[in-house]
Amino acid sequence: MAGEKTEKATLKKRRDAKKEGDVHKSIEVSNTFSLLVITLLVGVYLSHAGTSLVLFLQSSLYITEIEVVFDFRKYLKLFFDTAGVFMIALLAMGLLTNYMQVGFLFTSKKLKPDLNTAKKIQNFLDIDLISLNDMEEKDFILDENANSSYSLGDLIKKELNK
Repeated sequence: MAGEKTEKATLKKRRDAKKEGDVHKSIEVSNTFSLLVITLLVGVYLSHAGTSLVLFLQSSLYITEIEVVFDFRKYLKLFFDTAGVFMIALLAMGLLTNYMQVGFLFTSKKLKPDLNTAKKIQNFLDIDLISLNDMEEKDFILDENANSSYSLGDLIKKELNK
């Protein structure tokens, strides 16, 4: 029995799993490429972003009466000049690395809520330590021995450490 190997999935099973969104992909690959891109961008783009920020701050010091009105476009341009490039690069790297690993895959089956997970959370909250009714009625629980009060969070930590 110990020497038995599990059989490989058939092509049909793999296709069905991919249709449902059950694919194997490495988060480390995405993180590595994203970190590499950000490191390269910081080295190249940081001086431009710093210059843009300094110019913006200098222009903000000399506001005239006409410019008192809040100019949203000015702040939006500063945002995209500084942080927008990094955000777009990270989005592109995330999409590219996922495409390299899995190919184009769009399915809504993985977006549906799992009722078993909600049940597990409810079971965790129904421990004798706390219940939803106790949370609504009491903010603090008094400890008769120590003559001090504990918050529910402190009491949970205390009970979990036993």
